[in-house]
Amino acid sequence: MALLSIGVLASCKKSTDVSGTVTSIRNKPVAGVTVTLGEDNTFKDKVAYSDKTTTDNLGHYKFSFSGKSNRDYFVTCLCDSGQQSSSTLELGKSNTADLHLQ
Repeated sequence: MALLSIGVLASCKKSTDVSGTVTSIRNKPVAGVTVTLGEDNTFKDKVAYSDKTTTDNLGHYKFSFSGKSNRDYFVTCLCDSGQQSSSTLELGKSNTADLHLQ
């Protein structure tokens, strides 16, 4: 019975990738800013998981994660140049989420 439960839990997670470019209001790549991957737990109405990365010299970032099927995930960037968040990511897929600071 325990093995069945572990199998069910494993099947609820989906391997997901998201990558993109952070650009300024002038549409130029922004290097060295923090991009956050967040999990919106709609059942508890708060962010339950997050991970961070920094953009490279061309403004690119990338995350790979195992997402839970009953949660929504998004990426966001907040810096002196502005902020922007993505729409909900599609689990089990490779997502592109370019962030244009405003």
